[in-house]
Amino acid sequence: MSDWRSNFKAHCLRTNFQLGLTRPQLEMLCAVADDVQWDRWTFGGIHNPRNWIASEEALTKRGLIQRKKQQKVGHWNNAYEIKSSCELTDAGRLIVELLKVTGLFIESDNAIERKASAKAARAGAR
Repeated sequence: MSDWRSNFKAHCLRTNFQLGLTRPQLEMLCAVADDVQWDRWTFGGIHNPRNWIASEEALTKRGLIQRKKQQKVGHWNNAYEIKSSCELTDAGRLIVELLKVTGLFIESDNAIERKASAKAARAGAR
């Protein structure tokens, strides 16, 4: 298995520095940053799911995410409680910071629901 640093260099440094990400890749990167399962993971409703396998592979190939060493199983009845099976690399964390600073960070619905649930639990504990 190659190091994420070599993946990042190999993908971004050809004749110039370029890091191209599609909208689904940005969404997945942001979901991984919030440690939630990407919203497109659920196959219900009228929306067609994005190809999370291709998005994960593309982000791994770019050196921005990697599979977690150990995974904890979440509850399937609450999608926002399911943690991501990937984690950011150092380069991924810095790209996410850039996305936040520039206003391009796409907060996942699952991350929003997790925050709302945590806030409600704190309010109920008072």
